[in-house]
Amino acid sequence: MSTLKEKFENIHLEKIPANICFELETIRDETSAFEDADALEIFSKNFNFLYSTIQKKHPDCLKDYIKPPPTKEELEEKKKKDDAEKLRLKKIADAKILAEKYGKKTTETPAQ
Repeated sequence: MSTLKEKFENIHLEKIPANICFELETIRDETSAFEDADALEIFSKNFNFLYSTIQKKHPDCLKDYIKPPPTKEELEEKKKKDDAEKLRLKKIADAKILAEKYGKKTTETPAQ
C-alpha cells in the first residue's frame, strides 16, 4: 500500500484508541478525503507516523493483519487451564452423583 487513502481504508477505526482515530479523521477531513495534494504534502509525515504507531502498538486494528500462531508456551498454558477446568467440572459432577446416591448436598456449582 502506498497512498494515504489506501492506508486509511486499511484501518479499523472503531478498534483504535479515540485520540489516534480523531487525528486520522482530522487529516482525512483537512485533505478533502486525501484529494488535496498540497494538504497531503503537509499532513503525510504525521499520518505516516500515526500509521506506524498503529502497526507497532495495535496491529490487530489493521484489516490486513494476520495473527501469528500461538507459541509453544501459550499452547501449553492453555492446555493446563483447560485440563484444570475439566478436572474441576469432573469433581463437581462426581459430587452430584454421590449426593444423589447418598442424599448429601453439594456446595460447588459450575462456573457460568
